[in-house]
Formats: sequence, structure tokens, C-alpha cells
Amino acid sequence: MLLRTLAACAIALLLARQSAHAQTLSDFEMKGVVLYQADQILESRLGEGATGLAEYVKKVVSTASVEFGKQRGRGASGAIVVAVKPGGASRMWLVLGDNELPQGLPQRLKSSIEGIAALPVYIGPVAFAITFDAWGGGKAVTTAEDPAPIPDEWRAANSGPGPVVVPDGVLDVIWP
Repeated sequence: MLLRTLAACAIALLLARQSAHAQTLSDFEMKGVVLYQADQILESRLGEGATGLAEYVKKVVSTASVEFGKQRGRGASGAIVVAVKPGGASRMWLVLGDNELPQGLPQRLKSSIEGIAALPVYIGPVAFAITFDAWGGGKAVTTAEDPAPIPDEWRAANSGPGPVVVPDGVLDVIWP
């Protein structure tokens, strides 16, 4: 149920952005939202439920739209990965694959998104990714076989002996 609610909000937001900017090539266009945890885990960690998460995703998308709109670049696709911990801390990673963003944009984007008041979470972290196209899009960073974008720092944390659970185990290693 949580996934369906969030998906419906994401689609409505995407359609609203497309109609608002239909006359020009979009600087930033959200393509979808990927949740790294199962509904049962998310429900236990979200005090405001799917509505709070959807509102937080909207704030991240709005912030990204502003930052991408400050300068032009070549077509790029990617994912903004966000994790929020109990206590109000948030962190952002970019997954760009073979795409590139203009100099300075990744740092501004990270600073702006991490400056958004964090979604209240309980018990453990919540993580999601917003897949996007910028300036018409570039090479996709996800596939049907591998739909969840994984930041390089997460991959490195998972390179030791034995698997590390994504995202909880990875976040314990890279963001204790």
C-alpha cells in the first residue's frame, strides 16, 4: 500500500512538472522513485507514513530542479540517493554512471538537499532514490535487471567478505 501511494504521488508530481515546463527542454525531470526497503520496514520507521515520505521526496525534487536550473549541461541521466537517520540527519549520493554534470553542480546539489529538514524516521534509516533526466537525458543508470541505483560508496562498503544488507548494513559501515 505504501509503495502504491508513493508511486501515485510521484507520478502526479512528474506530470505536474512536465506540464509546467512543456514549452522548454526540462533542466530536471524526475523519472521515478526507488525505495530500498520493504513496505513493512518502511511502515515501522515512518512516523508520518507514506504522506510524509511523499512530501519529503517532493522537497528533494523541487530543490534538485532549482539547482539544475542554475546552469545548462549536456544531456544526463542519474539518480539522487537519499538516506535519513533517526535524529534528523540526512545524506545524499549521486549515481551518474557514464553521465557527467557541470562542474560544481554535484556539490551544490548535495549541500542543498542535505540542508532540507529531514523526514522524521524511527528505529532505523530510510533510503530512496530519485531517478532523473536532465537537459533531455543521457545514458540510463538503471536497467530492468538492476532497477536500484547503488552509489559507488555503497558498493565499496559491500566489497568485504560476506554480503552487507542494503541500505541498513551499508549505512552502518559508511555513515555510523
